[in-house]
Amino acid sequence: MWVIAKVKKKNLEIFKKELQEKLKSKVVFYFPKVLIKKKTLNGSIKTKITNLLGTYVFCHFQNLETKKLYDCKFIRGLDYFLFESLKNQKSLYSFINLCKMNENNDGSITSEFFINFNLKKFKFINGPFTNNFFEIVKIYKKKIIAELSNKTKIVISKKDNYLFESI
Repeated sequence: MWVIAKVKKKNLEIFKKELQEKLKSKVVFYFPKVLIKKKTLNGSIKTKITNLLGTYVFCHFQNLETKKLYDCKFIRGLDYFLFESLKNQKSLYSFINLCKMNENNDGSITSEFFINFNLKKFKFINGPFTNNFFEIVKIYKKKIIAELSNKTKIVISKKDNYLFESI
């Protein structure tokens, strides 16, 4: 079963170690990552890998009783467990599978992931159009036709791997 945990910002490794020690079993952790490339003032490109969900982490337990999980709510590094996630296992499995299907070779989420939500308005967070807003006009197999906020139409190749966020 999957459970979502909110972890203190710099204590992920402490949390992982403490949880496995407390439960005396192997726990699988998953947190989808996003590779963000930003151009600096001097023209160089700075890359950063960040957790797509901020400080939330998926924890998979093989055979876990809910009572044991409640006993773990005071371990170091943990803010809290989202116990409601125990009721939504199908949704969690499908979201995690969607994330894994949209990972590239280095394990980070591609821009294809964001298109799957049928959202229309986005903002570029890397590439030559950083911080520009756009609306998706049409999605093809290998490209996306988009319209910038100034009504200019552009073609975005899915291979370019530009990242954008919904607004």
